[in-house]
Amino acid sequence: MRHRICFVTDSVDGGGIGTVFLSLSQELTAIGCYVDLVLFAPPICAVPEGVNVVVLHTRARCAVFHLARQFRKAQPDLIVSARDYVNLTVLFARTCAGQGKTPLVWSFHTHQTLDTKSKNVAQRAMDWVSRSLSKFVNHLVAVSDGVARDMEERARLPNGYVKTIYNPVGVPLLKLQIAHPWLAQPQVPAIVACGRLVPQKDFQTLISAFVQLRKTHAVRLLILGEGPLRNQLQHQIDQTLFAGDIQLLGYVEDPVAFMKDAACFVSSAQWEGFGMAIAEAMAVGCPVVATDCPSGPREVLADGAYGTLVPVADTDALAKALACTLDSVHDPRPAQASLVRFDPRVIAQAYLELI
Repeated sequence: MRHRICFVTDSVDGGGIGTVFLSLSQELTAIGCYVDLVLFAPPICAVPEGVNVVVLHTRARCAVFHLARQFRKAQPDLIVSARDYVNLTVLFARTCAGQGKTPLVWSFHTHQTLDTKSKNVAQRAMDWVSRSLSKFVNHLVAVSDGVARDMEERARLPNGYVKTIYNPVGVPLLKLQIAHPWLAQPQVPAIVACGRLVPQKDFQTLISAFVQLRKTHAVRLLILGEGPLRNQLQHQIDQTLFAGDIQLLGYVEDPVAFMKDAACFVSSAQWEGFGMAIAEAMAVGCPVVATDCPSGPREVLADGAYGTLVPVADTDALAKALACTLDSVHDPRPAQASLVRFDPRVIAQAYLELI
């Protein structure tokens, strides 16, 4: 029997949730499932061949009946959604469609407690509603154990109620071209960071740590990603003595192409869910320095066995860890071998077992 799986999210625009849903869609299609990817807005990224894309062209609060119509038409065997407002919309749409027996999975991709603190009043209210209604959902899935335990504490759920299914991390298809001129100059190593330019990623601390590092090492920094803090970060860069050695490159379609030739990948986040970019850097043999934030990096790096963990928002510790990494010889094979935990086929099968 060929199962039909339906993934629902707001958009696929290069962010973490979209990347994960695309990877799962590709793997589930490859093993013979029908996959519907239901979005509120057209995808920006390429969608794997064989995946049926349904664009609702509406906001979440107006999407309930559109989604219900889609569920009645497709008759999915499993529905997987992400983000509070999308999760709630899907829950109501499933009820309107008369498909209350169809297994529903709410997936959580970030540390909810810390993420909620950064939200406005309306978003916090939605978070409270989501927690209150989570008992009506068949499965709650977190992308790391840390996120799972945080969810259980916040919703007062028993230990083990939230299931951990890690994000899929496949073997990347590497391009021969050098992604940036700085990466073609091994005599001046380049450090790469990526993520939205938002407070969560704490690029302010990274830039300060880089300035400290630059006083003792000839090195450059490339930050990949776009976001509301661009002007603030550029101003911080312009005030340093090493502005010519730091670039904000904006959104790039293939961050892994930068990681493969980088001397180091760094994550300075204040909180995470999994740390997808960390795992992708490991996959291409790039050394990793990451903040020991809740949650994900410590799990992905196996308590520091496959990369260096430093305290959150600690400029001195981050600068010292980067210097140590640049001065060390790196063997990528243990970290690459550890990624079997995140094999896309194994992760896809874990979702199928929820039917």
